[in-house]
Order: sequence, then C-alpha cells, then structure tokens
Amino acid sequence: AESGELRQAFIDCADRKLGGAVDLQWLLTSLSLPAEATTAKLSQIAARSTANPWIIRALSLCTDPAQSMQLSAGLLDAARQPDAVSNEVFSDLQQCLKRLWTRLSVEDQSALLTEHFTPSSTAREIALTPAQMLLVAAYSESKSGQSNRLADEVLTRVTQDSLARMLDNTTKLSQRMTLINLLGCGLLPEADALSTIEKLIDARQLPTIQEAALLAARRMNSISVADMLIRLWPKLGYEARAVAAAGLLTRRPWTERLVDALESGSVKPVDLDPSTVQQLQSTGDRKLRTRCELVFGKPTARAAVVKQFMNNLPREVDAAEGKKLFVENCAVCHQPAVGKPMIGPPVDNLGHWTAEQWVTAILDPNRNIEPKYHQYTLLTTDGQILAGVIQARSVQSVQLAGTDGNMREIPLAEIEELRDAGISLMPEGLETKLSPSQLAALISFLRSR
Repeated sequence: AESGELRQAFIDCADRKLGGAVDLQWLLTSLSLPAEATTAKLSQIAARSTANPWIIRALSLCTDPAQSMQLSAGLLDAARQPDAVSNEVFSDLQQCLKRLWTRLSVEDQSALLTEHFTPSSTAREIALTPAQMLLVAAYSESKSGQSNRLADEVLTRVTQDSLARMLDNTTKLSQRMTLINLLGCGLLPEADALSTIEKLIDARQLPTIQEAALLAARRMNSISVADMLIRLWPKLGYEARAVAAAGLLTRRPWTERLVDALESGSVKPVDLDPSTVQQLQSTGDRKLRTRCELVFGKPTARAAVVKQFMNNLPREVDAAEGKKLFVENCAVCHQPAVGKPMIGPPVDNLGHWTAEQWVTAILDPNRNIEPKYHQYTLLTTDGQILAGVIQARSVQSVQLAGTDGNMREIPLAEIEELRDAGISLMPEGLETKLSPSQLAALISFLRSR
C-alpha cells in the first residue's frame, strides 16, 4: 500500500509544473514504471517542453508503442501554431519524433497524419505548421521501414510545393526558414537537396536564409556536402563562410576536405574565422593537427616586405607630414566626409599598437580582415562589374560602398553574381607609394588619434 501511495505521489508530481529540471528527472524515472501508469503524464510534459532540448532528447528514449503514440501526439499538438517552434529547437524535435515514429504502428501513423493533414491540403494552399513539417520529416527519414500509403500520398503532395515555397522570396521569412529545415531530413533525393541548398546559399539571398540552408546541409551525412561547400567557397560571403566552416568541422571526412582545400589554396587561411582556426589547430587528431600547423604557420607572401620596412623605420618623424599622408591615402575609407559611408575600420584610440602591428596592418592588409570589411565583387545583369563593401542588404537590394566613398544600391533582380573576393578593400602595395620615413610619419599620426 505504501508503495502504491508513493508511486501515486510521484505520478502526481507531473501536474505541479516544478520546472524543467524536475520534469527531466521525473521523465527519466518514469521510464522504469509501467507504461499505463505514466503515459498520460508523459504526454503532458511533452506538450509543455518543446523548447527544452534535454527533455526532448529524453522523450526519444521511450520504447513503448502506446507511450510513443501519446508523446508524438503531445509534441505535435504543441507545434500546431505557425510560430510555435523556433528554428533552434526544430532539429531536436525532428530527431525525437523520428525515433518515436519508428515505434508507431501503421494505424497510429495514419491517425496522426489524418489529424494534421486534410485530404487536399498542400503547402501552397496552407502555411505548413511546424507540426506538419515535423510529420513530413519523420516519415521522410524512416521511409526505409514499413510503408504507409497515406504518408506516401502526403509526402508526394507536400514535397514539390514545399520546395517551391522555400525558393520563393515572397514567402514569409519564418516559413521559408522552417521549410528549409526539411532539406536535411531526406525530403528530397540527395542530388536535388544539394542543388536546392546551392540556390539558397547564393550570396544574393539573405544571410538568415543562407544560414538555415547551411544548417540543413549539416544534417546530411554525405561527403558530397563538403565537396559542394568547398566548390562554392569563393562565392560565399563572410557570414556564410563562418557557418559553412563550422559545419565542415562536425564530421571528420568533411574536416579533412577543408584541410585539403587549405593546403591546395582553394580556401585561404584568412577566409576562416578565428574560432575555426583555433579548432583546427587544437584538433585531437595528431596528423590533422600537424597538417594545420603547416598551413597556418606559413608566412604571408608580404611578410618579407613588412620585415624590410621594420628594419628601416627611422626613429625621428615628421608629424605634420603624417597627417597629410593620412588625408591623401587613408581618410576616404577611415575618416570619410559627412554623408559618405565608413568603409574601413576605425583607426582611433589605437595608440597602444606596436610599430610592427601598424606596419603589418598597412602593408599586409589581408593578413587579418574583419569579416564585415571583406571586399565583394558584383556582376550586374547588364555586364557591369562593381567592387566594394556590403553596407546593407534586404530581400530587394544590396547596398555596396566602393573605394571612392560612393554608395550604390543594386536591386537583386539586376545582380547576376555576388562574390566575396576574400580580400580586404584596402589594397596591397602601399610600399610603392610610401618610403620607410613616410610610413613612420603616418604611424606617428595614427598613434596620436
């Protein structure tokens, strides 16, 4: 009797909403109890925990078919509304429902599909809810198991419409991003999924769309993903490159492809963000780490120029000449006139920089480039080639600031290609215009600002 009372007291705890930590402990403990005693409560916790990744992962441990059905129903009920699930937790929910789905009978699968899809509904006729997309993803990834005629019909009906909507710039942004999540779940054959992802990471797309597509690609366990990202690397913007690089580090074969590309020069060390470089240099694989040390340890081609000027810098300088040189060579980007865009990083309050830091920044500008100051090359549909720094972008246009200090807004419809050049807008070769004494004068002025 006491054991029964204790069990009932434990089961009743699920109603008290004591927080995620208690719900997680309750969930893990309940899996050892008879399914009939805890199924309803598990469903209750599932419905209120769609944003808790630890609980979602724990739910997938359930193996009882009846419990799996109740949990699936609870998760899907909580995801009925268009904005009920964020893109951040969609992947966790997708993986959980995928595992639960394989434990359901064909009858239970059909019941869930019938509840969430009307016989004639398509992605064009309705804004797919997260629940519907989770169902499509769950069945797509488990198609190798038992066949379900109703699920096959739903999948066929939804696939092409979903593909059209995710590529349509007029589709609501949040809807597009959630639809893009489906690319990594087997909704399309691999070749079609990669082709779609390539269109979505085009530099003309919004950064948020590019990121969603790259995250979807990360869930595809295929070396073809790495090959595609390396091939498209020159066309990726700095934001997309950071996400792509992080993805290439998630699988050993992909990381090897990235290191191959670094060694061949198709990806330059300067293209990688500091976090990626650090992970490569500290990888646990000794052979891979040795290869990375050789790549990142190589001096830039301009290291000799920097060394030569460092050896010839005079101690006495003309401060007045330094200000004149700044106005002539630097101000257009680093201190523009009123109404002109700031297209170079600010150079104020850097008096603590050493002479070597200044010489390197001026004579070897591509050694370290802040991502937002990467130079882009833009080809218009009428054949114009423009170069500059992207100041802003929207679903309609791109604003490009050139080295002359002028801003241009180019409609997306008029852009044939937009490519990150992987270099700084600041040119190399200033040593041909400045002598060591002039460079020293410029540095003296910059330190005084």
